[in-house]
Amino acid sequence: MIHFAVVKIAAVWILAFLLYGPAILFWEQLTGRSRVPDNECFAEFYYTWYFLLSASVVEFFSPFLSVAFFNISIYLSIRQRRLGSKKESCPPKCQDAAALQGKKTRMSVRICWNSQTLKKTSTSDSVKRSENDGLSMRCVQRSRLRQDKKIAKSLAIIVCVFAVCWAPYTLLMIVRAACRGDCVAHHWYEVTFWLLWLNSAINPFLYPLCHSSFRRAFFKILCPRQRSTIPLTDHPSSTHR
Repeated sequence: MIHFAVVKIAAVWILAFLLYGPAILFWEQLTGRSRVPDNECFAEFYYTWYFLLSASVVEFFSPFLSVAFFNISIYLSIRQRRLGSKKESCPPKCQDAAALQGKKTRMSVRICWNSQTLKKTSTSDSVKRSENDGLSMRCVQRSRLRQDKKIAKSLAIIVCVFAVCWAPYTLLMIVRAACRGDCVAHHWYEVTFWLLWLNSAINPFLYPLCHSSFRRAFFKILCPRQRSTIPLTDHPSSTHR
């Protein structure tokens, strides 16, 4: 698992270098002349709008649209499952009961019940068992639906923050390159530039707030001596014996 994570991180850095590295190193050799004045320092493609547009498609528009598409798909799936669950609603309460059907042993099990279940006292043991299994399955489905809904909300927050921080700078750089800086005031460039860096300052706090796995990872890094006390799962098991 760690090896696979290292490979993915290395792949991201390599792709980022391949996107901008050759342009930074060899742009002047390819064009045959330098566009940067002697008293200034910026990339040769700084005012080449078609290169910035192509790079923006790779580094911003494609990831943003892909994640937004998957987030909308998750939302539509959750909505469809929620509408389907209304037809077969999960019982609102769960209570521990004792199974004493002619046996001396007693085992506490967790069952879901409602008013309709309490009225069916003349059913057989097999029918009761199948009903309880069905009710428990609906409880599990409802729990998964709530968990998926929470994940979708967290993903939507991360995508929105990413779009708000990156979109202004990305679009401004393309427009500025097309008009060679004459149509965009410098202070707007500064605002969008620092908004871009603000995303890097927000992410270390945003990801742990939205995902418990990031909280556990940060806890392992910051408190290595207390790794053994970190719970392995987010929710305790719903079955007790």
